[in-house]
Amino acid sequence: MTPDYGRTNASVRQDATTLGMTEVLWTADSFDYDGATTRQIVDNALEVEPGGIILLHEGYATTLAAIPQIVNGLADQGLCAGKVVPTETPVEVWPGTSHYAEAAHW
Repeated sequence: MTPDYGRTNASVRQDATTLGMTEVLWTADSFDYDGATTRQIVDNALEVEPGGIILLHEGYATTLAAIPQIVNGLADQGLCAGKVVPTETPVEVWPGTSHYAEAAHW
């Protein structure tokens, strides 16, 4: 589960655990929710580092149009989509913020 606006704390993490969920944050924000064009979404998403997680939202035509371009751009960088798996130790996703999940190969 992704907490709204990435606002997390020990209580949010505990609630996720209680519900059998893994809290997931992102390392690259596409800004698709902020009126970005398809090209901007692609460019923002492709700033992801290996092992990173891209934030995308459903319900935007520009996001849907960006997905094939993001997949191709990742492939051009030698990267691919993966799965999110829980970790025992915290993973820093941005300075001062961490979660207990990481991206892994299928």
